[in-house]
Amino acid sequence: MGEPDGKVGAKTRDAIKDVERSLGMPATGRPGGKVLDALRRG
Repeated sequence: MGEPDGKVGAKTRDAIKDVERSLGMPATGRPGGKVLDALRRG
């Protein structure tokens, strides 16, 4: 794990892909409203 720098890097994209897969969404690795909405819904 690195220090937070406010940038979307490889580790962030990998984490987003993991979340997308766990939610049954296409794993794009791009942050967006659909991922955020799904995380908020739990």
